Amino acid sequence: MKKNLIKVYKKLKNGTEVELLADESQLEALAVHSDFRIPESKEVHSPKKKNQEEEVQT
Repeated sequence: MKKNLIKVYKKLKNGTEVELLADESQLEALAVHSDFRIPESKEVHSPKKKNQEEEVQT
């Protein structure tokens, strides 16, 4: 069994949202799909996004 499982949410075609478990290594791949929602505290920050945040701070 994989360790470090994180709850993610998937929006189904009928509009309901279901809770799923994903391994930390899967978060980056799931983040690109609009039907998956990752809790903000667990979101993967892409290097591009980090660079933009650093530019704002400087």
